[in-house]
Amino acid sequence: MSYIYYFIIIVFIKYQSFMYSFQNRTAVIATMHQKEKVIAPLLEKALGLYSVPIQSFDTDQFGTFSGEIERPASQLETLRMKCQQGFSFAPPDVNICIASEGAFGAHPTLPFIPLDIEMVMLIDKEQNLEVVGQSMSTETNFAQIVSTSWEEIEQFATQIGFPSHALIIKSMYSPQIFKGINQKNQLKNIVYQVLKTEKCLRVETDMRAMYNPTRMKVIQQATENLIDRLQSPCPQCGVLGFGKTEVRLGLPCANCSLPTTQILANIWECANCHFVKEVLYPTGQTEADPMYCSFCNP
Repeated sequence: MSYIYYFIIIVFIKYQSFMYSFQNRTAVIATMHQKEKVIAPLLEKALGLYSVPIQSFDTDQFGTFSGEIERPASQLETLRMKCQQGFSFAPPDVNICIASEGAFGAHPTLPFIPLDIEMVMLIDKEQNLEVVGQSMSTETNFAQIVSTSWEEIEQFATQIGFPSHALIIKSMYSPQIFKGINQKNQLKNIVYQVLKTEKCLRVETDMRAMYNPTRMKVIQQATENLIDRLQSPCPQCGVLGFGKTEVRLGLPCANCSLPTTQILANIWECANCHFVKEVLYPTGQTEADPMYCSFCNP
């Protein structure tokens, strides 16, 4: 009897997965920063889903990295707001919207190391489906300085990968801001122009995707994670969207058995029924080197 039960469950899951198809459908991508250049080809190749960017869609209304506009909600909720508003720009026969949202800050366990968290969401109204792909990376040039000299700014520009990665210059005493600076003469002229009237200025990396190839790579990784989830049915309800949503740290130290900063488990969750599965020791290691232990190696 148990074999028949499991057979029925497997057939049901496969049937549910078959029903959720993206082949030859079209989606809109809610972006104004050319993210479709990495998102669209991946979706078409893996899922047969065609996608186009929305024309004249101002995503800056949901916040800017340069600080003029604050993000209205959490990263995930803002991403959902982008998708929902994106539908109002979509043609009547298009009921899939995709959007991306990034966040930058300090790494939670590695002080002074910047972390890029990218999320890519797909909402399919026809299939009542919402799935998020995510990637976290310390490979980012997210940085800023306050400077009084061209020489220091030139050195900073070299460190962050200029000119393939653009810069932003801000006045310290007025709302004046220059974005998308990706030519040396342009950078030099703006620096001297601002320093004529001010003692110092702020220089930041331009984190908009079209001006930051390093960030674009992480968006690509988040899209690949989204695709993995869209191809993974939940073992409980059969709906697509089952995937890794969280990493749990705390692998025990091989010397003292106290928890370390190394990965103990991956947490997988269904986007539909929220079934959760914990996968212990995903790296294959059951103990951590004492070098990662704050007790043995303070």
